[in-house]
Amino acid sequence: MAHNYYPELQIESGPLYLLFNQEKEVFRTESVDTLLQYIKEHTYASKETIEGMVTKVDREYGFIYVDNYPFYLLEPSVRVGQKIQLDVANLTNELPYQQIVEKVEVLEEPDQVLLNKDWLSKQEGKLSLLVIGDTAFSKPFKNLQKEDLTIIDQITIKKSLSSIEEPSIFVFNTDELVFQTDDFDSLLKYLFETEQLLPLKMEANVSN
Repeated sequence: MAHNYYPELQIESGPLYLLFNQEKEVFRTESVDTLLQYIKEHTYASKETIEGMVTKVDREYGFIYVDNYPFYLLEPSVRVGQKIQLDVANLTNELPYQQIVEKVEVLEEPDQVLLNKDWLSKQEGKLSLLVIGDTAFSKPFKNLQKEDLTIIDQITIKKSLSSIEEPSIFVFNTDELVFQTDDFDSLLKYLFETEQLLPLKMEANVSN
């Protein structure tokens, strides 16, 4: 029937799926699965594989940060401290990029000592700090101003811990490790942003 109406398409038998762009036919197949796979592979502006360290998670808003770059990902198995690989599709080449994470692979787990529940904050809405480093690195934490401690309920300072050799700052909420850095100013920025967002998150949790 299609051959009679559209002889230019050269359809000998069916079923047949044809895909067109604005100018011409670009793909044909007898399988709907093959068609969907083709559309998936050719819809995105670009694809890339990203490898890095998870430095921050925000469960309420559904973001993870890989080397401090945000990705929208609702995946509870992804944790701060993991080295992961992401297959990412960019929906547009224009800024800001619209990205979809298609696949996640954990390449390396963090030191198991960071899963110790002793590091967790003891109070809802508060954070605890685990600071690892020599005297010079930990000195700023001994001179924190009162306004810097608003959402911190405990600070633990150690010169070394397990396999963690580099100076590091780890931030925990009541459930898990949520942020890590080796820079004091980055920590202060994180604490400030967290404090500003806290009322909004608490209001959202109550409404849910």
